[in-house]
Amino acid sequence: MDQFSGKIILLATIGDEDAFSAFPKCKAMFPKAISHVFIDSGGHHYIFLLPEMYTKTLTSLLSNTDT
Repeated sequence: MDQFSGKIILLATIGDEDAFSAFPKCKAMFPKAISHVFIDSGGHHYIFLLPEMYTKTLTSLLSNTDT
């Protein structure tokens, strides 16, 4: 992964126990990644259950990355 030159955004939801438990390992694997943790329930369906909040957050994260 040291040679990966792309940009990474890590998103996690506290309510998605399986994915959230892997979040620290992903952060360690990609230390330069931009990340966000959703605290609302929604699990891995967050994008479908709360699309406005998901889109707003992702848009904000993307606007704060270098192009």
